[in-house]
Amino acid sequence: MHFFTTISLVTLTVRSLSITAHTSPVTAPAAPKVISEYIPLRDRAFPEADYIKHEALHKRSSAGYCTFSITYGQYKDIPLLAGLDKMENDAAQFLTFVDRILAQTNSTKVFLLGHSEGSVMPRYYLEYFGGQTKVAKYAAIGSIAYGTSLYSLVPFLTGLGLYDPIKKIVDPLCLSCFQILQDSPFLKDLNEGGDTVPGVAYHFIVSKYDELVTPYTNGFLKDTAINPKATNVELKALCPLNVDGHLSQMFSALAFNSIRAFFDTSRSHNINCLDSIW
Repeated sequence: MHFFTTISLVTLTVRSLSITAHTSPVTAPAAPKVISEYIPLRDRAFPEADYIKHEALHKRSSAGYCTFSITYGQYKDIPLLAGLDKMENDAAQFLTFVDRILAQTNSTKVFLLGHSEGSVMPRYYLEYFGGQTKVAKYAAIGSIAYGTSLYSLVPFLTGLGLYDPIKKIVDPLCLSCFQILQDSPFLKDLNEGGDTVPGVAYHFIVSKYDELVTPYTNGFLKDTAINPKATNVELKALCPLNVDGHLSQMFSALAFNSIRAFFDTSRSHNINCLDSIW
């Protein structure tokens, strides 16, 4: 579940410290130049300072934006995989990354786009690292906001007395793996008192056919009932033909059309159902 663990940033230039409904994203100033080439992200071990443009985002949602990605939570001794470290550490790494992008693009706020664990870790950043003053909008696909039961495997292992022994084996390799399980102490703390922060707009997308997030409704934000700036989207509600799973949402034209309409309210929200057909 930690393949393709990415967060993508879309920077925007604003005229003041607050973002208005009419603020338009623009290309970052020519100097300094942050990206020398566009590199597809395939969970390779990139140096922390490397800013890479995710190929899927470049094709689907980056038109008119400066888009940056970070591969976070990697262990030096474990190649190819990312998002393994505990999310508190990942959020600290993300703080440095966001501040760097803001400084280098002369911007005051960013848009966030995350997948899977990218629907959780940035919320820790928003809640505990002051991110709410630096983020205007936050979209997520394959959301895992309230964790996964892994088809009720967790209570099954707990009943057999195997949960803690297995956790002791897995933790040295992947501290975040048990953090994203339903009812984990990490998620209980993160979601206590609300799952959104004031001032940030949210657009969380889930799929009924998500094979990793079970039940799929755990991807929904609960604050949508009280926060008008938070929205949940189920892909099948946009198009009955949609059958995207956890990973395929990353390349779903249907999902990215919805996200682009969220990022730019001048766009039409009429989603072409045929975009769901591969």
